[in-house]
This record gives sequence, C-alpha cells and structure tokens, in this order.
Amino acid sequence: MTLTELLEAIRDYYLTRFKDEIDEQIANGFKVIIEPELLDRLGQQVTEGFFDTPYRNDLILLKDDEPIQSVMVDTESKLSFDPITLEWSDTLTVTIEPFQWNALTIEFDNNHQNLNWTPIKNWFMNSFEEKTIEEDFNLVVHYISDPYQLNGLQLVDIDLGSGTIEDFETLLDSLDSMNLTNVTLK
Repeated sequence: MTLTELLEAIRDYYLTRFKDEIDEQIANGFKVIIEPELLDRLGQQVTEGFFDTPYRNDLILLKDDEPIQSVMVDTESKLSFDPITLEWSDTLTVTIEPFQWNALTIEFDNNHQNLNWTPIKNWFMNSFEEKTIEEDFNLVVHYISDPYQLNGLQLVDIDLGSGTIEDFETLLDSLDSMNLTNVTLK
C-alpha cells in the first residue's frame, strides 16, 4: 500500500462516518448545514487562539429553519497499520502512526522551543478555504489547536475535516518550512 492509498483509506473511513451522520440527521427530519464556519452575529468570521484562526463545525442541525444543535462527527476507532517513517525532504523525517482524520496530533521533536509558526498557520488558512464542492463536502480543514506541551514535547492537534490528501501533503511541506528535522503524526 502506498502512502497516498493509506491516507485515502484513513480519510475515507472518516468521511463515510460523516456521510452516515448527515444521512441519519436528514432521516430524523433535520435540515443540515455541512461544515459551516463559525461567524459572529454580524456574519464576520470568528478567530481565536494562538494562531488567531477560524473554526468550522461539522454539522449544524436546523428545525423550522432555526439552528438547534451543533454536531461533531467522530470515528470510534483508528485504522491499524505499522508506523511509517519517511524522508519528506532532505531535512525533515516524518513518522506517521495510526491516527484519526478528524483528530490528528503533530508531535514536534523537543529540539525546537522557539518555532516560527507562520508556515503552519498559512497552511491552515489555505486549507480552511472551500475548494470545489465534492458531493456533500466542502473539502476543508476544520480546526487547529494552540500549541501545547505534554511530557516535554510540543504538540498541535488538527481536525482535517473533509480536507484533501493534498492538504495533508502541504501540511508536511509547511512543517518542512518550519526547519524541523523530525515530527510524528499520530
């Protein structure tokens, strides 16, 4: 199995669950808004956190055209595979462990305490923008957490939403632009 095939399997596993949730909510009589970005009362994009980035919900349920609930879609498990280590560039080694498409954690090697976060923020903002709509999905990334420390390591969580394999690959390019030498995605 190639890396692309593996990533497609992980993405498809999540998007199948996402599509099932959409179908279930429609069958329950709700109208759904798929992957809406969080806006304030004036319709302006809400941003927050370390990266000052926007956020997307998975689904908003409507009854009589009024929003009544936000729904986050999750998978119950991860696809199992042996960790893969690859040389993404001449300077960046990436280890990919089993992960959920909607809950990816990036673990940065602990040699980088003062990182330039601009490349990953720029990646997120580009991947957050809607692409050509593919059936039910907008092909967008939903969320990036603030960087945080755990067991002496720097981490960031990302919800890849309905983002594409290309979004994943350009994420790795952005990590390479941060002058990192080793990252683990899990």
